[in-house]
Amino acid sequence: MAKIYGVDAVFCVITDKIDNEVLDHAGSQLKVVASMSVGLDHIDISSLQKRDIKIGYTPNVLTESTAELIIALLLATSRHVVHANLAIYKYAYKYGTYSFDLGTFS
Repeated sequence: MAKIYGVDAVFCVITDKIDNEVLDHAGSQLKVVASMSVGLDHIDISSLQKRDIKIGYTPNVLTESTAELIIALLLATSRHVVHANLAIYKYAYKYGTYSFDLGTFS
């Protein structure tokens, strides 16, 4: 906490709890608290508003990435990508013979 005394801005992560104790220690010159997270559960928003301190965060920044990951996992699962990869690395793959179903879309 000694590092935030007298600063104008605090840049925190979700594991940093920003509450009245932290704000009191930072001092009255604090102007902004920015978080490298989507949520604000770790920040006492009402205390910041009472002190007229601005809040910065990144809402919806992971929405598209999460959707892309889900699609990739669905495709990998339905097409047995991990099993096929292991078969190739174990030299168990023989052209035209599969010990697993590659799946198709209907």
